[in-house]
Amino acid sequence: MKLQLKCKCCGEAANINRTIWANGFSDLAYDDICEWSDFSENPPELEEDHWERAVRVPEIGETRLIKVVFSFSFETGESFKLLFRPAWSFFNGWEEYPEELEQSAIVTCKLTSIKESNEYSAWATVRIEDVIMLKDICKRYPEQYTENRLEDFDVTRVQFEDLQYQNWEYYSWNAQGDCGEWKLIYQDENGIRHLILLGEWSFHGRDVYIGNIVNEK
Repeated sequence: MKLQLKCKCCGEAANINRTIWANGFSDLAYDDICEWSDFSENPPELEEDHWERAVRVPEIGETRLIKVVFSFSFETGESFKLLFRPAWSFFNGWEEYPEELEQSAIVTCKLTSIKESNEYSAWATVRIEDVIMLKDICKRYPEQYTENRLEDFDVTRVQFEDLQYQNWEYYSWNAQGDCGEWKLIYQDENGIRHLILLGEWSFHGRDVYIGNIVNEK
């Protein structure tokens, strides 16, 4: 069974990106197409927004209950990667809760069942196949060298924000809230900076490119 949800604004059915467009990146995940729960049964009604989101990082082999929204578009038995952020940074961003970078991860899931659904959202169960904590991405993906500054974007006349916290650097821009990009850089124990995530978002997409891009050979 394929679950293909619609946009509440325009009614368009989801057509999720499955191609790595960003140069130098190795993998693709998705952001903001699901909300993680810490309960295993008896979820709230789909229309209910006030419920407790997950703070616990998923573990390999377990089954988790998630609420999926546009632009989710996968079939039962299909695997995909999601960005997991604990509840506070899920709602407010790493800019407000940078300490939750240490509890954020890329999670590989297999869609196992659909508990309840309507045109715009669904409760579904996923089996956790792999978990990569963000600080470990540079150990799991091969290095790609670039001469470009890791924090730069190929855009002009936009609104920029940045955050530096311990070993982390976070940069983002947006065009008056209509679209934007963000980058996450991790500095390892040897002082080498690794561009590990590039997020691109718009009304109809929340893609996260995964890689290990460095300025040092």
